[in-house]
Amino acid sequence: MVSSEFVVALADIVDDTKYVKSIRDACLYLRDDLLQTTGQRIWGLTFTLHPDGKFNIEYDYEKPEDYDDSDDAISLAQAQASLAGSGIPVSFENVGTSPEQQFLADALTRLQTWSAKHTAAWGLGTEAQWNLDMNAGQLRLSFADGREVDFPVQVVGTYNTRNGSFLWGWDHPSVPEPLRRAARQVRDYGEKHAIERFTTRTIDCSEADAWEITAAAAQLDDVTGAYRGDAGGTWVYMTFEVPDSEYPKGGVVI
Repeated sequence: MVSSEFVVALADIVDDTKYVKSIRDACLYLRDDLLQTTGQRIWGLTFTLHPDGKFNIEYDYEKPEDYDDSDDAISLAQAQASLAGSGIPVSFENVGTSPEQQFLADALTRLQTWSAKHTAAWGLGTEAQWNLDMNAGQLRLSFADGREVDFPVQVVGTYNTRNGSFLWGWDHPSVPEPLRRAARQVRDYGEKHAIERFTTRTIDCSEADAWEITAAAAQLDDVTGAYRGDAGGTWVYMTFEVPDSEYPKGGVVI
């Protein structure tokens, strides 16, 4: 048998994923104990385990040249510049963004892109009037030039502008069962990823939050259209399918 040897740089011990916790704790204990008893700080050690069970420890008292033990914080921009100077391009665009926030941001970007296409193609957002027939499951948009377009619709939920609350369509007393599918997909996603506001029947949120929720429903239900209609102080948030064409395929131009 041969001796086993490992070298530990104490300045590099940062988490439990790189070193076994017990080894880390032992090394840090030795460092702190030697500093307290001798006044000298060790920066590394070599541990040699011999076949007969005996071991030997050699300490390294030389501070690494590139180690900075100051308490001064640096900004993300400074860190990025430092790494870039070493030939390591790094983007901090999504630092601090949770998976939920990233999912909603991506869904909203997708919806905004499609909405712009629909506006250019057939005038989404320029309609003069809207009407929702929940029994038929149809959203009708009427335009000043006489066009009327009907779409199969899903109701994501309603937003009360008086108290800033959103009532999900998946358990809304006014939403028929067939129109709850898209909202249910968001609820199911919330259950899978432990997102409480997706699984809570009524939530407090802003109008911007309600749009993000609607964008999430559109993405999960794989549709490209979304609409918000004013029902006397309550906004009704809906999704509908509009393929990219001159007129909405699946909708009926009257």
